[in-house]
Amino acid sequence: MAASELFSQPSSGITSVHEPIKYSYRISSDTNLEYKSAIFQITPRNPYTNTLETDKQIKIRVQPSLSIPNIASTSGGNVSTTHDFSLDVSSILRDFVSYNIRPCTQDTSSGITRDITQSTPSTNMFVKYALTVIAEKIDADGALIEDATLNQSVDVTNNAMAANVALSDEELNSLTLANTLLTGSSSNEQNSALDKAFTHSFSNKTGRVKYLTLKPNHRIIGVDECEYVSMIADNASGDPIVQIQFTLKDGSILQDGQGNTLNLNIDYSAQGDGTYSNATIFAWGGVEADNSYGNNTITRGVFQFGVGTRNIKETFIGWTSRTEDGKPPIGDWSNIASYTVYTRSTGGSIAAIGQTLTYHIDHDSEMKRYFGRSVRFHWQSRLGGIDSYTFDNMSSESISVKSKMYEQSIYPQFNAQLGSSSGNASFYSGVENENTSDAYGALQNRIGGLTSDEYRSISKSTVKAFREGQAVSRPYPREQKGMMEDLLSSPNVWIERGWVGREIFREDFSSIPTTDDWTLVDGDFTTDGGVSSADGHTTGTNTYFKGNNSGDDEVWATSKKLFQYNPDKIYEVEVRVKRELGSGNTYCGLTGYKADKTTRVSTTGADSTSNAHYITLSGYVQTADDEWEVHRGYITGLRESESFTFPRDNANFASKAHEDVKFFSPMFAMNYNDAAGKSFIDYIVVREYESDLPNTQGWYSTLNRNYYVPVNIKDGSSTSFDSENQSTMTISYIESKNKKTIQ
Repeated sequence: MAASELFSQPSSGITSVHEPIKYSYRISSDTNLEYKSAIFQITPRNPYTNTLETDKQIKIRVQPSLSIPNIASTSGGNVSTTHDFSLDVSSILRDFVSYNIRPCTQDTSSGITRDITQSTPSTNMFVKYALTVIAEKIDADGALIEDATLNQSVDVTNNAMAANVALSDEELNSLTLANTLLTGSSSNEQNSALDKAFTHSFSNKTGRVKYLTLKPNHRIIGVDECEYVSMIADNASGDPIVQIQFTLKDGSILQDGQGNTLNLNIDYSAQGDGTYSNATIFAWGGVEADNSYGNNTITRGVFQFGVGTRNIKETFIGWTSRTEDGKPPIGDWSNIASYTVYTRSTGGSIAAIGQTLTYHIDHDSEMKRYFGRSVRFHWQSRLGGIDSYTFDNMSSESISVKSKMYEQSIYPQFNAQLGSSSGNASFYSGVENENTSDAYGALQNRIGGLTSDEYRSISKSTVKAFREGQAVSRPYPREQKGMMEDLLSSPNVWIERGWVGREIFREDFSSIPTTDDWTLVDGDFTTDGGVSSADGHTTGTNTYFKGNNSGDDEVWATSKKLFQYNPDKIYEVEVRVKRELGSGNTYCGLTGYKADKTTRVSTTGADSTSNAHYITLSGYVQTADDEWEVHRGYITGLRESESFTFPRDNANFASKAHEDVKFFSPMFAMNYNDAAGKSFIDYIVVREYESDLPNTQGWYSTLNRNYYVPVNIKDGSSTSFDSENQSTMTISYIESKNKKTIQ
């Protein structure tokens, strides 16, 4: 009687769809030579539910091949009565994957996805599948029929998975050889490079596992820039998590205010309602109670993590050595020199898994952008992740009109994107969107965020003018050569746009406040107060504390430094505070002034420091847990008769200033009113922003605070300085709403 076996298949780990994924099936003891073919049946699985999607099933009939040499058979058999069937399924699996490139929405308000801050499964980047081989033979009537007795199934829960990751032949060979030398193993499995060199798991804790990026391990990043790291993760024997640690300018490690090292653990996946899933990156977002988003349904996949300075500033949970989450402890980077990112395991041992990535802070980045010197690029790397780089040596933009430019409609029609039901006319409602708490109509997600790459419209007129640009990089080392070349060849490139801001006020409290710089409204500056350098501060050389929790420890002051208020711009007031003892109230915001700079303007219009514009903190009772919190408030425009609402921590719903306000000065109050306590303030920073869109200046939406514009790279050149082993790159790009290829 004939026997069958699947005697060749890929590595049990995740494989690449850009290299052969070969299955070989053997039928032996076929004495009558009746088996003429075999059907290879490939069925993908739903990434959320793990169920087989039979409607997407592919069947391929394969004829017998020549006997495959150098492969041992467990069933033996005479060669003359053996049939081998082989199929490379990589081209089929490529049809099931795409690139899940979504830098982020940049909006962290409730109702918008928070993939800016935590992990997001890149569900389109990989496919899990089941493979079954069915033997076919000629029956007594001469018909070709299936023989179910010889079926071979490859359907193991954590196996049969492929990713859209492209490695060169040289990389495949060198990584396989490197793994052999590292482990001392002589086994070189088919397609094992991703499994051994790129999979972050407890069993692979070497401290050298790679990420899906071409960027070097040392990187430069601005104080308000997004950055993303993609990786293959496997939770066997313990979930892998991303951990971030911060180094101050003096070389010390940032602490939490209690003497503990302050780390950020990214071990949550983002939900669509502005919150997070259960404490694992494998929860796949969504609502945990919903079966379609079940935790641990799939235990291996490709994940994207936000690790840039802006991502970290918006992170609400995951900070270690904290009794409660809810407010980020980092907002300002002026005293932080660098931070490191790596993966570690939560199971058995907390040993490091992945390579250490070090981000060095460019503290001048904000002003470079303000003066138009810098352009930040994000692009899809050939490994499937997002790489980013800021060209900040020089940049320029221009508009050109030519007869062969791409066409773009200027009459958008949004009614084709509105509600999914005839009775739903909401601009914000539309078809189901798994990454938002509600479905969005005209604001449907695209791969680059909550904007569209093209207008869905009937063309009534066309504009043949497109913005062009040129950017020049700073000198970069040889380690960045591959990354920069990948930018030139990437099919998906974006430049980052949005609000342009500058810092207009800073108080770092390196010394005790005095009446030279501050007007004291109530309390005092010095009694039971002072400065400390050992309290986990991030700005200046010290932090200011007030009180000893034994009596009246209030301080209320407004700065003597005024700035002119432009209602067409939006202002952010950020403060970092903590409380060690007591339960008094904390205030932070702005004191308004008329044009004479001396007559004060309260929210009621009175000449008083009371009822100030408390846009950041208003009567806030901070928990006395000695932990730092960062708070931000926003104000724009003028109001007439409507009531003043504060605080306002959401730029989507910023406060309005009293109509008589012409100037503002920052203010703060701690341990109010005459309360006993011990409170700390690290800094107060005021930033002024304006939109880069000509028709939204003075009319703000956080959907446009930071957004991404698709571009095509027209040409680029690289200049090398051999003596220093440094290079610079100059690239020219053109904005293309339709992402068409340049001929």
